[in-house]
Amino acid sequence: MAFSYEFEFDDPKNWPVEDDVHLLYSTLDNKPVGIDKHFQMSIIWSRFTSNSNKMVSSDILWKKLNSWYNLQSLVCIV
Repeated sequence: MAFSYEFEFDDPKNWPVEDDVHLLYSTLDNKPVGIDKHFQMSIIWSRFTSNSNKMVSSDILWKKLNSWYNLQSLVCIV
């Protein structure tokens, strides 16, 4: 499996729609909130990199999810 290293992933606003779909698909069963949010993110990261064939850091995925959702508020709810 060959990974594609994409530098435009540094800015979550420049993502292709296909990668947005891959990330949403990766979060279907695992939500990055609560006491085990880092464990959940490791699963999300693993699914995203295997589905999209793009190697990105979990920090980039956190940025993208934060651009969609207010994760700080969700932490207070959970």
